[in-house]
Amino acid sequence: MQKQVYTYWAHIHEATWRLDNDQVKSAIKLLEHVNDINIKIIPVHTEAGISSIAFGFKNILADYGEELHEIAMDSTCK
Repeated sequence: MQKQVYTYWAHIHEATWRLDNDQVKSAIKLLEHVNDINIKIIPVHTEAGISSIAFGFKNILADYGEELHEIAMDSTCK
């Protein structure tokens, strides 16, 4: 089934993208690792009990910034 294939694929490739047990630290390390695609990590103020990161793709904003009408934000819990 599709879910089984995805789960197996994620498991065998986990070492490639999970660079730290802390999800936020892992995401930041991953973004720094792929910096060759020109990613800007944006510093954000966090409050106790809340973890967050912000980043942007510089080339996309440079190429399409004048035509940009919407910025997407995603948030997850747990």
